[in-house]
Amino acid sequence: MAFVKKHAFLISLIFISLLLRTWWLNLFPIGMAHDELNYVMNARSLFLSGNNIPWTASAIFSWGETQFDVVISELPAILISPWIGLTKLNMFNVRLPYAIVGTITILTFYFLIKKLTNIQIARFSALALAVNPWSIHFNRTAFEINFAILFYLLGIYLVISQKRKKILLGLPFFIAGFLSYFGAKLIFLPLIVITLIYGYLDQDKLSIKKPYIWFFAISLLFFLFYYFTLPYQPAGSRKGELIFFNNHFFSETVNLERQQSLPSPLNNIFSNKLTVLGKKIVNTYLQAFSTHFLFITGETRAAYSFWQHGPLYIIDFPFLILGVISLYTLKRRVFWYVLGIIALAPMVSAIDLVEQSYVIRAALMFPMFMALVGSGFYLIKNKFIKVGLIALYLISVANFLHLYFFRYPVYASEGFFLSDRILSNYIFRAQQHSPETEILIITSEPKIIFEEYLFFNNLYAGRDVKKINNKMKLKDFSWDKVDFSDKCPEEIGVNKIVITDQRYNCQEKENGDLGIVQLADAGLIYLIKNDKLCDNYELGNYYYPQSLKELKIENLEDESFCKSWITAQ
Repeated sequence: MAFVKKHAFLISLIFISLLLRTWWLNLFPIGMAHDELNYVMNARSLFLSGNNIPWTASAIFSWGETQFDVVISELPAILISPWIGLTKLNMFNVRLPYAIVGTITILTFYFLIKKLTNIQIARFSALALAVNPWSIHFNRTAFEINFAILFYLLGIYLVISQKRKKILLGLPFFIAGFLSYFGAKLIFLPLIVITLIYGYLDQDKLSIKKPYIWFFAISLLFFLFYYFTLPYQPAGSRKGELIFFNNHFFSETVNLERQQSLPSPLNNIFSNKLTVLGKKIVNTYLQAFSTHFLFITGETRAAYSFWQHGPLYIIDFPFLILGVISLYTLKRRVFWYVLGIIALAPMVSAIDLVEQSYVIRAALMFPMFMALVGSGFYLIKNKFIKVGLIALYLISVANFLHLYFFRYPVYASEGFFLSDRILSNYIFRAQQHSPETEILIITSEPKIIFEEYLFFNNLYAGRDVKKINNKMKLKDFSWDKVDFSDKCPEEIGVNKIVITDQRYNCQEKENGDLGIVQLADAGLIYLIKNDKLCDNYELGNYYYPQSLKELKIENLEDESFCKSWITAQ
């Protein structure tokens, strides 16, 4: 009891964090995003075959690899491979490690803020992060950013909390963060520089320079080795995503600006590659701090955004302002360090051309926002005001949880490819119902849809992993009598079930066809011809889940499955 009493806050923090990250984890998010699946399936292949799954390369650890369609970060698949390799493939099992990593991240953040400020601010900040929408959501997913954030925070904590040569204990964690996510590579050196400066100035023994010089020197050599060997790594194929390596973007934009201008000798001065670069970077960077993005809608991609709720609560806004005042007053050096990390984080987003995203690419700023929120709450001394604000905060949390568990899975179901999950289960049931029937799935992405099928039916297991990998190497995405292809058939026999992705224009609807539609608006996604599983049941032309039981798709009886998830066209 004495131990529990002494560590009551930490025990409560762990309980709250784990509860919010594991409750209904078998159901929500409602499917598996393709980016998640890349890491999960690769982890399974690594453990059971000793190799990456075909056509997937893990950056520097796949040195010299040339046959790949997907490049993933180096460490995440390796770290989760023992767990993924030994457990059944399902949404709960594969996401549980990330929920645990997220909880450890919150604990690390608590000790970091405690070291930087005081125990009261640390408690407020850690609780704010534990219930933060961004943190809850991404800790419930298998996105690799979870590992990167944890490793960077551990590295920061060890640098600022250790003395002399012991600061080098933080270097392996910075390197692990670097190897955990592509975006984390770009802030590796700047983050180390501002952390070393803060740690050095905070030591009060300014003559102790060697550990800091060694730390930076090793970090720089590691980064330079990585950069200059990019041409020999699969990661080198992604350089074109960065604005500096995309000359085509500059040329097109400059030409358009000059074509849309009246003749002027100043055109060359104000419309050139340098000005285009500057405007693009500044505009993208500043949008990371948009109140509309942070508090109202988030981003456009459904797997990254709630659309109707920002990554922060609206009530966080006044606390952020108070936190700036509080931290500047109490700990000015900490104030500049925290703001430095916040300012640094969106630089990754600013130089990315492929996707304007912040919740992952600028992820490190969100824990630091919570440090400001905790500092802001600390500034409030009146007990009645505190109680009122806590009540408002709890209402905000409850509102978000209602949206996340009851609305978000419906209106943003395709963000996590619910239709692929339904398709995978339909194929499995149809095969069980008519074992001799061949099933052809026509899609523009046969590899990843094949992997969804293997995942949701736990078919990528045991000795079959090597057999499947050997077929995939030949771009043969088939197993048993199920075949995934990107080629439209010339004709369809009546004894073969043919399922066509309607976003891949191939087959026209006819009477008697069935379909899998989008949950949000009943738009047809997959067209099913020659169905043999659901044709005896009375089906509607759209569906709407009436209970959580229906979301346990794999556990339904055939009749319930057909009536709940298959529509008549």
